[in-house]
Parts: sequence; structure tokens; C-alpha cells
Amino acid sequence: MRNYFLIIAILLVSVSSLFAVPAVPWAVEKEQPDGTKISVFLKGDERVNWMESADGYTLMYDSLKYVVYAQMDTQGNLVPSNIKFENNTPQMQISNANITSSGFVTVDYTMKVDAPICIELYSSSFGQKLKVLVPTQNRNAGSYSVQTSVSDLTPGTYIVKVTSGNQVESKQLIIK
Repeated sequence: MRNYFLIIAILLVSVSSLFAVPAVPWAVEKEQPDGTKISVFLKGDERVNWMESADGYTLMYDSLKYVVYAQMDTQGNLVPSNIKFENNTPQMQISNANITSSGFVTVDYTMKVDAPICIELYSSSFGQKLKVLVPTQNRNAGSYSVQTSVSDLTPGTYIVKVTSGNQVESKQLIIK
């Protein structure tokens, strides 16, 4: 009887060690030694884990405890690079691109920093530029809304493209 109990106990311990708690699926804030805060994604589980940037690059700590990009050495091992990871904060964000009942398109957007911006409307089928809703101009940080008539467009799918510096964001717009 004691042997059965011992075998069952050993089996339970060995089976439970096969399961590990996975990493959280959302961004986690870390603080660099210089006080700057960054957002990284934890991957893996409690036994094997690593960090990634939002665009999927592997990150690791260097000897000074900074989060840096990882690189592969000649033996195929991951080692810290000399490139410190910093958040790539977007300059702007589109919060809304809708058609109103009166045949106007409204685009709401937020500028996080002072920067130039351009908003254009494209045909999704041919990628042809149809309208410039906001010509390239400098905008101060803040929230904005632009409205223009689309009564001259046929029903279909269109793309609202917002460009600010090297950042491009787009939203699909359906006209019925």
C-alpha cells in the first residue's frame, strides 16, 4: 500500500511539472536604469521566457540592465546588441472614420506631438487617390475632426489614409 502511495505521489509531482504558467498576452511596462519606461511583450512561460517588441523583435538585458535588441553570435547564441530599446510612440491615431447620414465622411484623429499630417481618401479596388481631406500641414498636439462630402462617390469600399512623418495609419470606409 505504501508503494502505491509513493508511486502516485511521484506521478503527481512529475505530471504537474509538465505544465507551466504562460506569460501574460499583453504589453508589460518596464523601467530602464535611466528611468525611462518602455512597453515589452513577455513570451513563453515560467520556465522558458523572453521579451519581444511590439513588432516582434527579441529583446534582452545587457550588462548594465538596459533592455536592448538581441542579436545572434557566431555560435548561434542570442547575445545583447548595442542598440537600446526605446518605445516607438506613434505621432497620431485615428479614432473614427464614419459616414454620416447626410453623406459626409468624418475623420476624428489625435496628434500626440506637434507634427505634419496629411489625410487622403483612396479607392480600395484600384488604390487610386480620390480626395485630399487635409493637405499636408503642421498640427499641434491635440484632437481634431475633419468632415467632407462624399456624395459624389459611388457605393463601395474606400480607404482613409493618414500620414504623419514616417507613420501611416489607415481605416476602411464603406459607403452604402
